[in-house]
Amino acid sequence: MSNGPLRVAMIVDDDAILRYALCRIVQRAGWVACEAANGEEATALCPQMQPRVILLDLQMPVKDGFETCADLRADAACRHALIFAISGSPHSAVEDRALRSGFDLFLLKPIDEPLLHMLLANAARTSGPASTAS
Repeated sequence: MSNGPLRVAMIVDDDAILRYALCRIVQRAGWVACEAANGEEATALCPQMQPRVILLDLQMPVKDGFETCADLRADAACRHALIFAISGSPHSAVEDRALRSGFDLFLLKPIDEPLLHMLLANAARTSGPASTAS
């Protein structure tokens, strides 16, 4: 057992069925899953939960993923999380915009479960910048 911080992943999507499915995948990978239905919920929940990984839908009502990513990057409690854009749009321009907007990775829906397990395993092995600061 590791003495490291709790492995928390936040799933942010307005589609409740997709949120549920991603939460189950995250839990099967040994992580704690928390969820938010929109960007406002995510920015409110992030400081409390301090997730290591955030799966963030790009197209949502209330606050889209691009604005939410910027808000999370500006929050000292959340800025070191790995933020993965999730989108149903296969257009390279959407992926390019996401990566230029501060996302760490772009994942196309439906998300491949073995790929997500691998990404979570990698995230669990790496420490964010906050843990190496003096």
